[in-house]
Amino acid sequence: MKPKPLSAATVVAWAAVCTFSSLPSARLTAVQQRPLTPTERRELLGQISASHDIQWLLQIAISADVAATWAQSPLDRPRPRDLREAAYLRLGAIGTRESLAAITVVETSMASTTLTPALVNVDVWSMAPSHYGESKIQPVVESVAPDGTTYRVVYWHLLGGYDLLLTSSRTPSDRNSWTRPLRIERNIDWWPTAATMTWKDVQTAALRYFLQRRYDIAAEPQPEVIISLPELRRDSDGDGWTDAEERRLGLDPYRADSDGDGIPDGRDTCPLLPKPAQADDVAAAVQRVFLLRFGFSGSRDAILVRRAAAPIVHLFGYGGPVIFGRDILPITTGAVART
Repeated sequence: MKPKPLSAATVVAWAAVCTFSSLPSARLTAVQQRPLTPTERRELLGQISASHDIQWLLQIAISADVAATWAQSPLDRPRPRDLREAAYLRLGAIGTRESLAAITVVETSMASTTLTPALVNVDVWSMAPSHYGESKIQPVVESVAPDGTTYRVVYWHLLGGYDLLLTSSRTPSDRNSWTRPLRIERNIDWWPTAATMTWKDVQTAALRYFLQRRYDIAAEPQPEVIISLPELRRDSDGDGWTDAEERRLGLDPYRADSDGDGIPDGRDTCPLLPKPAQADDVAAAVQRVFLLRFGFSGSRDAILVRRAAAPIVHLFGYGGPVIFGRDILPITTGAVART
């Protein structure tokens, strides 16, 4: 039997009841007192899958921080994303009005996910598919600017292809205080080695590195890259994406809402697919599968849907952009990619 639709008043009332600022005290105390044993960690998923504690399930599903408290390690299973996925599934399986209201609270919260957070963790980044898991990020080079800010260049595929990215922190020992990595407009197809970064002034740095494209040949020096911080950070339309990132993704760097659906590109999971006025049942089902497979991952990698597929659904709740019907092309000229 199909449950009756939940009224807005029901959802709001349940959200007020299900405060998730803290865990139930007994459970939280147990987590804080000592690390979980491997057996206890494995049993967590089973406990979630059998639980009828809707408030506890909501806390885990809606909050990456709460899930991380339980998981204790982003690299070992079960990971925070595993716990969130299990809690979301369990809420649906319970199937009561209260559990369905909790699902609506989770989805409403995830709909506000920003694609351009100010700060990120510099050490561990998630990949979108769950079977890939998390990766420990190694810097290409790290350097301290004349004003004392620590800068780090990393090599990663945030925007649909491997790029050099720049992140910085005034308090580098705080691993969550690093700025969102911004794209340096240089396309490279291999891990750079022997990199150096020297400062010409507080706003300009010179990056040099070698590439060894095959193991049987020596690494070759590459042309010097001049990094201008004002140019790197330029965001002409104020949507949260830099101009360089928008060029990489095929967005319009001079229009805050590239697809004209009223959602700024920095908050629009599908920035090139206008959001319809109303989603049908198929779209709602696809959206929930998308949240389950990708939304809880914590990843910010772009997802490319290279060929048109049915149904094409405007999605939300993921930390990176979903680009339909467009390949991410190597762009060095500053031109917006066209198809």
